[in-house]
This record gives sequence, C-alpha cells and structure tokens, in this order.
Amino acid sequence: MVLLTAGVHYFVTAPEKEEAEATVMIKSVKKGLYLSPLIPRYEIMVEGSDKATKVSKDTFNALEIGDEIEGYMRADRHFVTEDQIKSENIYFIPLLIGIYVAWLIFILNALGLMKFIERREKLNNALKHIITGLQITVLAIWFLVGALVTCLIAINVFHKVNASNLIETEAIVLDKSKKTVGSSKGFYTTYELLLRYSDEEGMVHVTNKAVTGETYWAYDDADLLTLFYRKNNVEDTFVQARSFGEIWQVFVNLFTFVLGLYFLSVYFLIRYLRKKLRAY
Repeated sequence: MVLLTAGVHYFVTAPEKEEAEATVMIKSVKKGLYLSPLIPRYEIMVEGSDKATKVSKDTFNALEIGDEIEGYMRADRHFVTEDQIKSENIYFIPLLIGIYVAWLIFILNALGLMKFIERREKLNNALKHIITGLQITVLAIWFLVGALVTCLIAINVFHKVNASNLIETEAIVLDKSKKTVGSSKGFYTTYELLLRYSDEEGMVHVTNKAVTGETYWAYDDADLLTLFYRKNNVEDTFVQARSFGEIWQVFVNLFTFVLGLYFLSVYFLIRYLRKKLRAY
C-alpha cells in the first residue's frame, strides 16, 4: 500500500517535464475491447518520443503529418500534451483519493482498537459510524464503476456482432508492438497491430488495434487482414478473427480477472441482501 500510494502520488503530482515542440510523425486511433471500448482513443507519435501521445479528437483532426505540436517532454522520453495530462488526471486522481480513503479506514480501525477509545462509548460508536460510512461509500463507487465498465463492454460487443451495421474492408499491417507489464520475467503482455485501411469513400485511416497474442503472431509487417468498421463511425473498428484460437485469449487477462472479482462481489452482495430481507 505504501509503494502504491507513493507511485500514484508521484504520477499525479506530475513528474519532471520540460516544455517542448515536436513534429507529428504518425496519427492513429486506438481501439480495443477493454481499452476505450466505446469511444476510440486518438493518438499521435512525435519525433523524439518513445511512446504515443493522447490528444483530443479536435486536435487529432486539425493535425497533419509533419505539423508541429506544443507539449512537454518527460524524463522517460515520453512527449505529452495538456490533453493527455488532463486525461490521466481523470483516472489517477480518483484512484489516489480511493487510496487515501483506504488509508483513513485503516487508521480509524487501528484507533478503534485503542483502550482509550474503547472505554468511551460515544467516541467509539462515532468512530464505528464513520468507518461504516466510508466503507459503504467505497463499495458504492466500486459497484457503480463496475456497472459502467460492464455496460461499455457490452455495447462494444453488440457493435462487433451486429453485422448489419458493419462494413468490411482490407487493412495492411504497418507495424507491430508488444509490451510486458510487470517484472522482466513477465506478468502479462499486451499486443497491438498498427493498421492502415480505407473507407468506402477512399479516405485512408490508421488504427492501433489491441489484439490477442494468437492474432499478433499470425501476421507480419505488410500482411493484409480483414477489418470491419461501423457504418456510422469509421474509427470504430474490429479485426476479423479467423478461428476461436484468436478469441479465447481476450477473456484471460488481468482486466477480466478484476471484472470477475466485480461479478463475484455483486453475487455475494445479492446473497447478503436476500438473507437480510428474509430475516425481516
């Protein structure tokens, strides 16, 4: 908990960065089942940066390859814009607040074990009410966030299987990348294919698709694959799987593990509430 708190706090308080101006080298839209499942993420790769940079849709549409963009260069050679910093804060500030609340519950529980508190009934009861309130708040946020994420994934899956609203096209593999999250020996690995495709009007688009390891190793640079995009959103794309072997890995990763814990917690909550109702 100490390491997690220190890491998230350091990230939120903005690590060292210098103002910089960089040249746009690649524009791409990122889309996956769990990553931005409903709204694609807009990214650019700039000269001198080792990672892609998130930008808003308006900024993405206004930029062309070769344009200059202002932002900040971090110590890890990661160019970021104000859009990316705001986007990161949306996720990390609530996470940091949640961690502080967890620490507060831990400290209050520890105080409740002190003889000085136990001997004073009113103070002890007040402490218990505060702890209960904090725990209910954390659980409510957990269930609301889980329900929201589940809805987004369900909508994305619906779009993928709704063949009547999909247009088939052919995409060429421009590049491949994989990243191992965890130790040097590996914890889990994410795979991505950078694809270029054309819509019905002949407009060229580039998307960075999160795929399974099976799909990743099945294609090399310059290979062609079947891609679908929605009629009402050309940037909402889906890779055509050639066999079930390319699909099952989607359901075996850290995200589905957390999602499984969420559904398990919902199950136990329903059981608990049913027992309470029966008791009354």
